Amino acid sequence: MDSKFTRSVGMITRDYTGFGESLNNFHSAGGLNLRGYSGYIAPEFDENGNIISENYNGTSGAAFNTEIDFSSYLPYNLRRKNINAYLFADAGIISSEKISRNNYKDAFTDVRADAGIGFTYTHKNWGPLETINPLVIRLDLPLFLNRPISDEEYLQMRWIVGIGKTF
Repeated sequence: MDSKFTRSVGMITRDYTGFGESLNNFHSAGGLNLRGYSGYIAPEFDENGNIISENYNGTSGAAFNTEIDFSSYLPYNLRRKNINAYLFADAGIISSEKISRNNYKDAFTDVRADAGIGFTYTHKNWGPLETINPLVIRLDLPLFLNRPISDEEYLQMRWIVGIGKTF
């Protein structure tokens, strides 16, 4: 959380930024950036259903993140107010093990992926404080998860907010 807007306690409560057995509703950019799994501990299970690892952080990982902007199709009055829209898709793998030549095939988790639609509002005009970077507020709706949490569906309404660009 290196954002000047969110690094202070109180701006965003700890309930929104922690990790647990469900998703939270605040996304901090960086890492693998899987928006649909924000705040989820991402457990891996063995064949008996026992948790063998929690992979919400790790030492190695890879991700693919993409956004397709379709803001030009929004009504002019929304675009004029610095509101943008995009479709997004994220996929990634992670490992908390030390990767070696012997274990690289089995060290990573299964691929987790999400997809949805997102919107941003960008505040650029700070008047006499023109050197301040723009404030970007995001609303992402990760509608699809390829590995949903146990009590959720693959396609379901989910939402997260974020401050700053996604990546």
